Amino acid sequence: MIMSTAPHNNATLTHGGLLAKNVIYNLLGMLLPLVVAMMTIPRLVKGLGTERFGVLALSWVVLGYFGVFDFGLGRVITKMIGEKLGKHQGSDVASIAWTGLFFLGMLGLVMAALLYMIAPLLVFRILKISAVLQQESLSAFRVLSLSVIFVILTVGLRATQEAYQKFAILNVIRTLNGILIYLAPLLLLPFTRIISHYVWALTGVRLVIMLINGAACAVQFPTIRRRPIIDLQLAKPMFRLGGWMSISNLIGPIMVYFDRFLMGAWISVAAVAFYVTPYEVIIKLLVITSAVVQVLFPAFSVSTSTENQKTALLYSRGIRILNLAFFPVVLAVILFSRTGLALWLTPEFAEKSTGVAQWLAIGIFLNAPGQIAYSLLQAGGRPDLTAKVHVFETPAYLAALYFGVKYGGITGAAIAWTLRLLVETFVLFYLAEKMIPHAIEKQREYKLFTLAATILFAALTFFSLTMVQSVLLFIVILLAALVWFGLAL
Repeated sequence: MIMSTAPHNNATLTHGGLLAKNVIYNLLGMLLPLVVAMMTIPRLVKGLGTERFGVLALSWVVLGYFGVFDFGLGRVITKMIGEKLGKHQGSDVASIAWTGLFFLGMLGLVMAALLYMIAPLLVFRILKISAVLQQESLSAFRVLSLSVIFVILTVGLRATQEAYQKFAILNVIRTLNGILIYLAPLLLLPFTRIISHYVWALTGVRLVIMLINGAACAVQFPTIRRRPIIDLQLAKPMFRLGGWMSISNLIGPIMVYFDRFLMGAWISVAAVAFYVTPYEVIIKLLVITSAVVQVLFPAFSVSTSTENQKTALLYSRGIRILNLAFFPVVLAVILFSRTGLALWLTPEFAEKSTGVAQWLAIGIFLNAPGQIAYSLLQAGGRPDLTAKVHVFETPAYLAALYFGVKYGGITGAAIAWTLRLLVETFVLFYLAEKMIPHAIEKQREYKLFTLAATILFAALTFFSLTMVQSVLLFIVILLAALVWFGLAL
């Protein structure tokens, strides 16, 4: 992936073998952090206590959330570079990369200042944090503001590499980041329980990851080592395209993360721990979705302008792969989460968090094929459609979340989150059909399977089964699903 004037073959960047290999790289890069998370979270909960761990969990949320304040520029960089490569205009790539990084740096400074200023409001007015932890938490959130700059710049450095399908080195770095985010707090546990110290460690991790990504770009792309090429004429097309993407990027994480801030304000920070603990494991199932989507987005960016049949094929295969991958995993979570949580943590956690784990898993199942449609629309130059979907669904979701938390507690929040994803996914399916009518017939089959599986999963959450019954039911349902795939798909 060298920035040069040498032509790049479209077929190479969308070749099935390359895409499959990169999906495998992504999976490997995401699975090891999942193992580390499962090993470290119980020790952190025990060592820090429920409330301190709740604050640490919110710090993880902030680190994940502020990455989306790139105003869509990360995906814009990937899309614009992908288009240039598709048109054999590699000489323009350096200016796109540097200009994108310049704008991201400016945005990072603004977002860091914003978080620093609102930290007292979060700690003293919004979140229900005990008085003894408030000053400690305030220091933690202010330290987090520094990390925002590193997080946002990293988005641009990764986007440049993703455009060239360089997922091997990206996933080495991703694995390192995923491990250190959990391992750094664990290493501090014998020495301190002051939460700001843990956030300093997380900030140091994000700085190191940013520098490593920068070094990777410098090594792989010789032209990036030269004098920065900042072309302000790119501002208009970048922000026009990124403006729509930023709406989805800003609203999407609000709908993903707002639930736990609401629980922290309405119930307690301790309730956040009972929600976030299964969430931190269940959400790691998205490694499967991300592994596929991150590879398909740059491929869609290359193919949508000239190869409609190729785009339809990539789209259909992506949905089928994710349906096949997620069905047995989510089924296992539904049937075995109570036993698993009791063994992994405590019976108390199992009692309070099983419903959360089950409904979040159903939401992840729905989200997976929806993300394929979402990426296709954005790569195809229609980020306005995904933005409008998010704008229209936000009020309905917030209302559902309000009633979910009020009447169902943390499980009600998980149900509201999943219902939102149900509606969103099927709307995205409809919009994607308009872009690639070649895939409509297969779409009907995928939609029917997704809906039927969702109804089945939801029904299973109401049953309390023995281990033997769960195992037998798992085998029977899995065999039936395989028959469905074999006959219908």
